[in-house]
Amino acid sequence: MRKLTLTLVALVAITPGVLPAQDSANAPKAPKPAKALFAANTPLSITLTADFKATFKNRDTTKSKKEWFPATLSWVATPGDSGTLAVEIATRGHYRLKSGTCSFPGLRVRFPKDKTDNTIWKGQSTIKLGTHCKANPRYLQIPLQEFAVYRIYNVLTDSSFRARLASATYIDTGDANKTAAAPAFFIEEDDDLARRVGAEGLKQTGAMFTDLDPAIAAMLSLFEYMVGNTDWSLPFLHNIRLFRLGITYVAAPYDFDWSGIVNAPYAFPDYRLGTRSVTDRLWRGPCVSNETLDQMVTFFNSRKAAIYEAASQQGLDPKLLKDTGQYLDEFFKTLNDAFKIQGEVRVKC
Repeated sequence: MRKLTLTLVALVAITPGVLPAQDSANAPKAPKPAKALFAANTPLSITLTADFKATFKNRDTTKSKKEWFPATLSWVATPGDSGTLAVEIATRGHYRLKSGTCSFPGLRVRFPKDKTDNTIWKGQSTIKLGTHCKANPRYLQIPLQEFAVYRIYNVLTDSSFRARLASATYIDTGDANKTAAAPAFFIEEDDDLARRVGAEGLKQTGAMFTDLDPAIAAMLSLFEYMVGNTDWSLPFLHNIRLFRLGITYVAAPYDFDWSGIVNAPYAFPDYRLGTRSVTDRLWRGPCVSNETLDQMVTFFNSRKAAIYEAASQQGLDPKLLKDTGQYLDEFFKTLNDAFKIQGEVRVKC
């Protein structure tokens, strides 16, 4: 795990909520290298061939067991890493799984055992694929935007989900070989993130911000505020995964298509929050001490250039690229106005 700054984070004793107390005996595990798929950032080229017409009929989120369908995955990662594998796919998601929302829902790809050695998929079992939802120009930009948000959080901490961009072609054998092409991205699995940073994944709900190191809780919350995401909850593990790292706990966010910085056409604010648009920022984090808030201001400013670089995703429409820059400009203007940031964070906590 990357320390937030040399002076910002020395892991401190925490006040446990519902999670078991940690002590010095709970040393972090030895971090291991990222698996091949997430060890590089260059975009992949993939072709997924399947009966998508049959696959996309499976949109029932109440089923406890996924229905898998045969598919063929071809890829080019580098000139020396290309090939074809027989895989299986299944639909995933909740709101985007509704046919009225997305004609092309998110997918999971399941790889055959002992068939991925010497490929970029080595070590992968099942993995999430972020897709484009609909085949129109605005929707084709959403995977690029959401991928950029993952990259922004990578700038802040290693305890974050990595993503790998792909230029995807989908061949539908169930609909007269209908073909679609769109940006997509693969998302690192929970166990792989834990393995990479030497942590242990937890599925226990009910965690409190006081279970996290104060600086970690503040960084996570300020990141969500920066990208305008209100669609998350630590206690319910909604779009959050929890990990135990030595003597403390860390939380890694994911699923950012409802964030203000993406501003997806289908996204709308939760009426209970009192916001008018998903682009309205709202602090949903803990009460932060003045000292920690000052440290966060310094830390985010130190990462500012890298944040803008990560947000400037290649392939983004020029207008969306401009909107993204302006959205971040507004955040940093607030961040560096002592009166405003106090009002947003301290008062609204």
